Parts: sequence; structure tokens; C-alpha cells
Amino acid sequence: MADHLRDLGYRSKFGAWVPHELTEANKWQRLSIASSLLSRYNRKSFLPRLITGDEKWVFHINFRRKRQWVGPAETPSPDPKLDPHRKKLMLCVWWDLEGVIYWELLDSKTTLTAAVYSQQLDRLAEAVRTKRPSKTKVIIQHDNARPHVAKLTKAKIQELGWEVLPHPAYSPDLAPSDYHLFRDLQSNLDELHFENDEEAKKWLRTYFDQKPRIFFDRGIRSLPADWAQVILNNGYLT
Repeated sequence: MADHLRDLGYRSKFGAWVPHELTEANKWQRLSIASSLLSRYNRKSFLPRLITGDEKWVFHINFRRKRQWVGPAETPSPDPKLDPHRKKLMLCVWWDLEGVIYWELLDSKTTLTAAVYSQQLDRLAEAVRTKRPSKTKVIIQHDNARPHVAKLTKAKIQELGWEVLPHPAYSPDLAPSDYHLFRDLQSNLDELHFENDEEAKKWLRTYFDQKPRIFFDRGIRSLPADWAQVILNNGYLT
């Protein structure tokens, strides 16, 4: 079927998804930060010190986007809008070259404020002391979401003696959690249905425990090549 449609000039495509349009200022910031980080990395690798983290919604009922066969002059049909009230949990996870250090789930009624995030960082710090006792100089990488850059959070990071890795705005393609961990996680979640929060939590625990160390190592060690591509392409990754 697929070969027959290709012979007729059809193409397999997803429905349209439009990312954030980068402004000239956005591209300049990406270029500037990528240049600075790559220069620092070339002098001495800091990736073993890096802990990267982010948040992602995990739904009880998950769907897989379907590819569509369309003719040469046709566009894919829009994907149906999903129920915004589906039961969900917010996954908060931090990991490094070796694997996941700490993760937790927040219910949909809990707002991730700077106060909540600061408390999470305290728990992360305790997990680092337990699981990575040799990692005494931490560089934390997170995006520019409001709880991550609030004054309270900055004070907490300073109290912990950690450094924050610069991260340009609108750049999930330069955040390992987004382009590596969450992409793989979502592909494994597709089509899964959880009866309750505990079932989702149990599945996530198994997912993280079964991931080999090389998976996490590869996700973070791709950063220097990505920074180089941003420099080569004037702010864009590709």
C-alpha cells in the first residue's frame, strides 16, 4: 500500500505543527550562548558536572499521532483536538551522564511555583549527595520558565553552591530533556492508558530503571555538536 501510494506521488506526513518563530534577537542570543558554551567546552569539558532537568505532562490516556497519505497538491487533515481535561500528572525529572538522579510527580492541581521548585531542588541536592557523591560541583541546566528563573530559585541555587548553565529562550532543541529524554519517553507512552496515578508512577519507575547508561550519556554528549550547528547556521540548529 505504502509503495503504491509513493508511486502515485503521495507523501506520508503529519498534520501541521508550528514551533515558535525565532526573532532576530532570539537567533542572536542562541548564537551568542552557543559560541560561549562551545568555547568553554573546548577549553575543558564540563559535561560530567552537568545536571539537566525539565517538566512534562504525563497523561492517563495517551494517543499516537497518525501519519496521513496526501497527494502532491494536498495538505494533511488537522489532527483532532485532544480533551484538555484528560487526567494528567506533571513529571519533574533531573538527570546526568549516568542516568536519572531524581524525579517526582505533581498532580494537576499543584502549580509549579518558585517555592515548589526550590523545595524540589533541595530534594535533588540530597539525591546528588546520595547517588553522585563525587559530583561536588554542579552545573544545573534548565529552561527559562518562570519558576526556574525567579529570585527565590536563584537564591536557592546560590545557597546550594551550584552554577546555572546559560540557556537561550525558545530553545527546546538545545535542552537534552526535550530533544532526547522526553521524545523517547513520549514514543513509549503512545497508546498507553493508565487507570490511576499509581499505575502511571509504576510505569515511569520501570521506564527510568530500564534505560541503559549509554542512553543518557548520548543525550548530553550531543550538546557540543548542537552548539556547533547553531553557530554554523546563524542561530538555527539545522
